[in-house]
Amino acid sequence: MSLDKIIMLIFILSIFSENVHGEGYNLDRVVSEKLIAKIDDFHNVSILLSPDNRHIAYIVKEEDKDVLFVDGSSSKKRYQEISDLTFSPDSNHTAYRANDGGKEFVVHDGKELKKYGFVGPDLVFSPNSNHIAYTACDNGTIPLKYFVVIDDKELNNFRHFFYLLFSKDSDHLAYEAEDVSGFNIVEDNKSGKIYRKVDYLTFSPDGNHLAYSASPDIGTDIVVLDSNESSGYDWMSVGKLSFSPDSQHFGYLINENDLSNDSAFVVID
Repeated sequence: MSLDKIIMLIFILSIFSENVHGEGYNLDRVVSEKLIAKIDDFHNVSILLSPDNRHIAYIVKEEDKDVLFVDGSSSKKRYQEISDLTFSPDSNHTAYRANDGGKEFVVHDGKELKKYGFVGPDLVFSPNSNHIAYTACDNGTIPLKYFVVIDDKELNNFRHFFYLLFSKDSDHLAYEAEDVSGFNIVEDNKSGKIYRKVDYLTFSPDGNHLAYSASPDIGTDIVVLDSNESSGYDWMSVGKLSFSPDSQHFGYLINENDLSNDSAFVVID
């Protein structure tokens, strides 16, 4: 018997929820199996299924190097480390973070993008799968410069970035940024007002409106809709922000928490 462990990756296309009805099982379900690859050491494999359940990608360790395989085909590029593998929403594109030669970079559909001292783990595809955004840091400068990178183009730099968010129509990109003076929201590379804290970043379904909560000072929270500030509320009282499906209405939850009162109410429009 060979010392190599032969492990079969089985591509099962029809075991998902659409084939199961009610509380029982669909006895008419047809299961197809396809041999994708033979792998010597299953313990060193990271596996990812595409959103449409039709493609499988996995990272294999070969001679102390990581190699990406998609549907059984090797990328033929080896790196010291591959991580944060992701598929685009339409399942037609892949991206991952690679580390090689002391540099980190994103590999998008097999193409190596600009190399940095550090690339953040937040690789984000736009909903239409045409754009990819992530954070990166050039550790060759003092002080360190952090960038948001979209389609291999650097946007303005801050101390740190958080929570990259595309609008549902993929036309806009917004994110939280930290500078020496505080936090702000950046939309389409335009910086908003500085606050002590920002949170709950939300686009409307049509992509035309942007809302978030903010703290202009200690003990006060506000809601910002298209740069317009609401009246002040108690600190930590603003809850989730929501738009109506047609994007014509906007609301959020306010929690009142003090020793004499524990209640909540919703503010709409």
